[in-house]
Amino acid sequence: MELAVYCFLAILAGLALYTLYTVGMRARQATISSYLVSVDTETAIRWIRRDLQETALVSIRTYPNADAPGEPPGCSFLSGRDLSEKDEGKLNVSTYGAPQWTKYVFYTLVKGGRTGQLVRWEKALDAAQRDYVPRQTDVKPSAIPAGTKSMRVMIKDALEPSVTVDMLADSPGWKTNEFGGFRLQFVRRTGGEGGAEVLSSINPSDHDKVPDTADNTSLLEVELKVLTSDTSRPSVYDIKFRVHPRY
Repeated sequence: MELAVYCFLAILAGLALYTLYTVGMRARQATISSYLVSVDTETAIRWIRRDLQETALVSIRTYPNADAPGEPPGCSFLSGRDLSEKDEGKLNVSTYGAPQWTKYVFYTLVKGGRTGQLVRWEKALDAAQRDYVPRQTDVKPSAIPAGTKSMRVMIKDALEPSVTVDMLADSPGWKTNEFGGFRLQFVRRTGGEGGAEVLSSINPSDHDKVPDTADNTSLLEVELKVLTSDTSRPSVYDIKFRVHPRY
């Protein structure tokens, strides 16, 4: 009888130790995943915020849109920053303080499965395009050249469009929209300055597509959705922030 009691107590102690070990490992994995996501997203937010602050509002184009519904989620805009310099480059301006646009910057969500990579890449302007006049590009994100030297992976686990994440603890069967883990929108106020905020994918400079240009603002809202790498109990980080382009 005493041996049976000792064996039973030993089993209980083993189960308790195993439970503590499992809980500890899950907490450790969640902490590591959260840290890695935090580091990647903080760097990405810093780059996106700086790029959008230094661009011209009229040059921004979001994807997918009505003219390019099949394009991957992302955006494009002008930039005058030279990244060949030290300390992440410098912004080229004229003697009058006007930006010297030298390239288009793209943020594109590259597919890879349930999650993809948010990449940043560039396309230099032709000599005829360097006339200091900001305009949108006709280059599509799907035309990203293979082996582009300017490509930089900003986020490794951005959710792809229209994917279901079944293992979320609080929202089983949660599904992303057509923009997935990256979306850029223009902030508008209906009815004037004191009106309600409305988010739109249409650039305020497209007057023929915007019903009331008086409702436009110069604010942008960026949304990122990132999935943690812990596949046993994943979490989705939904991050939103706003940027005001200077030009």
